[in-house]
Amino acid sequence: LENCTVLKLIFNSDKNRILKVEFLYNNELYTVRVKESVILSSGAYGSPKLLMLSGIGNSTELNKLGINTKIELPNVGKNLIDHLNIGSISFLSLPS
Repeated sequence: LENCTVLKLIFNSDKNRILKVEFLYNNELYTVRVKESVILSSGAYGSPKLLMLSGIGNSTELNKLGINTKIELPNVGKNLIDHLNIGSISFLSLPS
């Protein structure tokens, strides 16, 4: 779907498999069941954000935000670096 916002990944009781994905589309909340796999590709900031909103990350930080920790991974969201591609063109004038 275009222009939807994924809000949360919902795990099974063993916390080792994603069962559902919750998202907003046209200001309506939807939950879809996962059949096979989930590929998370939301960029340098979006992917850790979604993981943390889903309860994957540093439990101390998540609990402060009212998010129940599902999987303790303290480094999620740390050392974020956006990989910007900035082109630069230079011209060198040599004396004639």
